[in-house]
Amino acid sequence: MIEVEIKVQISDPTLIRKKFVEKQGSYKFSLIHEDTYFNMPKGLRDFKQTDEALRLRKSSRFTRNNRDKIQQLEYFYTYKGRKLDILTKTRNEIEIKLDNIEKMKEILDLLGFREVITIKKER
Repeated sequence: MIEVEIKVQISDPTLIRKKFVEKQGSYKFSLIHEDTYFNMPKGLRDFKQTDEALRLRKSSRFTRNNRDKIQQLEYFYTYKGRKLDILTKTRNEIEIKLDNIEKMKEILDLLGFREVITIKKER
């Protein structure tokens, strides 16, 4: 799959919320993504240098009124290739769903992959 990511700056979030209500938009759910990035074993290629990414993602779905009650929990293993276009951050992306993220972490560790950083974001 080719991923195309475009980020835009919003100058007036209040206006966006107002238009959302005017168009009868409705809130469905929130997500927390906890992304752990890995690099190749030392001596092999460096993903930072080659503009690639290898990620394990824990995706927790919940409603904003009840953050403690997770409605859905999913795990993903993702490889992102080099950017094909800098403006839109277009790149090849391969992603699979996992049943057991801890076993995948163990496999990566045994193969010598190095955990680089974990980023947590709410969407």
